[in-house]
Amino acid sequence: MPNCATVGIAGPVTSIMGSLAVLEAMKWQTGNDKAQANQLILFDGLTGDLDKIKTKKSLTCRACSQK
Repeated sequence: MPNCATVGIAGPVTSIMGSLAVLEAMKWQTGNDKAQANQLILFDGLTGDLDKIKTKKSLTCRACSQK
């Protein structure tokens, strides 16, 4: 039976991160006030912990300063 030592963990970790990204996008699109705007979400695959870092818009950023 395959295990993490023989097949790695890239697949499961990318699935977790993709699911988190889709969940945040759905919250943002539906106008849910719990969306994690202006935050960076960090996932520690070893412990399963999620950490958040608050960010600010950059006035010189062409993508986010227009909104």
